[in-house]
Amino acid sequence: MPLPKRARGIRLIRMRASVIVPAYNAAPTIENCLRTLTRQDLPRADYEIILVDDGSTDTTPQLAQPFAQVRLIRCRHRGPAAARNRGAREARGEFLFFTDADCEPTTNWIQNLLAPFSETEHPIATAKGVYPLDSVNWSRALCSSSTRKNTRTWNGRGGLIL
Repeated sequence: MPLPKRARGIRLIRMRASVIVPAYNAAPTIENCLRTLTRQDLPRADYEIILVDDGSTDTTPQLAQPFAQVRLIRCRHRGPAAARNRGAREARGEFLFFTDADCEPTTNWIQNLLAPFSETEHPIATAKGVYPLDSVNWSRALCSSSTRKNTRTWNGRGGLIL
């Protein structure tokens, strides 16, 4: 696969995943989110963490600074979609994963999301707020339907839809 124009002539280290976290006034939750992302069961060279501060007026950027492995990008407030897009443009990983600043991914989150891409030649995978109650290969169980047995759907606003 040819390199993008901006990358030609630059020696790139190919990492597997970029985790992009858009944040706006996330001071109450950002430390726990970043702590769990830095403790993944995956070599640190295999993934990067990009925190896109969407013009926060609280201490979100300052709280992220002690996390040396987190790349902080600051931009003016334009909303979460613009922040995600900015992170995607800056990402170096082969795969882009997004999580919110109030989430605390499990230590095997990235590894489980990468697994389907290692198991088949032409994988297609998607996940949107569907989490199985059991922990067995939950990334494979994620689907767009909330009718799957033993699942709960998170509405993205702090509550579970049972």
